[in-house]
Amino acid sequence: METVDESIDNKSQRLFKIRDELSKLSEQARILQFEINQLSATKAEHMKEFLLLCEHLDTYPKQNSNLKGNINPNKVAGDVPLAPSAQNISKVGKQHPKEEKYLAFTRYVYNLPEESGETFGVLGTTCLFPRISIFPNGIPSFTAQLFVFGYLDRVYAKQDLKELSQLPTKLFNVVKNYTQGEGVYCRFYSIAMKCKDLQAYYPTLNYISVEKIKDFNVKATGVDKKIPHLNKKWIQTRRVLGIKALYFILKRFYNEDCRVLDQDQDWVLISKGKSKSKELKERILDIEHHRLGATKETWKLACKMLDHDHA
Repeated sequence: METVDESIDNKSQRLFKIRDELSKLSEQARILQFEINQLSATKAEHMKEFLLLCEHLDTYPKQNSNLKGNINPNKVAGDVPLAPSAQNISKVGKQHPKEEKYLAFTRYVYNLPEESGETFGVLGTTCLFPRISIFPNGIPSFTAQLFVFGYLDRVYAKQDLKELSQLPTKLFNVVKNYTQGEGVYCRFYSIAMKCKDLQAYYPTLNYISVEKIKDFNVKATGVDKKIPHLNKKWIQTRRVLGIKALYFILKRFYNEDCRVLDQDQDWVLISKGKSKSKELKERILDIEHHRLGATKETWKLACKMLDHDHA
């Protein structure tokens, strides 16, 4: 039979266990509350950015009901079909010829079928701009046009690098020397083009991370894309968002000791390194010191999104 002292001792042990469990639950509750606060802050920031974009664009994206049209991505090079929803596009007056091609190709991209094809994929996205991945045996001319207009997301290229063969010659050769006969995975971070006036324009800037790859079992999921009014404000906003995204991406690459393999006027090729890269730091300073090609209005909006001072 349990004595009084033993009964008190057992109850004390149970109380200690209950206290420990309550302490653990309290810690878990604290962690959950922190995560909830973080999510709320992120959601508020996203909403703030969305409202800022709507204010700048003077419009909300409209649902495109013609996504499943009979458009063949194999016919991208050359004749670009006019989107069925072209009536949603605002008039922009006189245009730089490059801007006309840009908007025509943009209409094409927004009307790619939701279902991923065998050689390309429309990646899931929550922003205004769809991104396209190129799979093994992808069409080089399609890849090249996506590169020029800033819609590339990923390229999975086999050993012969055919998928990349119509990118700028210098870029292709640097990738080829890096891979040394192996397959490659490239991730593209783009700042889309913008015309300065009827005679000059700022080209698309592509910052590309590259690494060797052997597993080509890849696929993309279809998404519900919404086509906005494709006007000059849309063009400016897309370049601004590219600048904002790239700023944080380059800082992450720099902190991860990535290095610049090579670069040209409109592209930078990045790979894993072993120390802080001075060249990569310069690319970050390009944004902080407004050295990238952009209008004053573009930099003003970019600084507002980045919480930087605008001189």
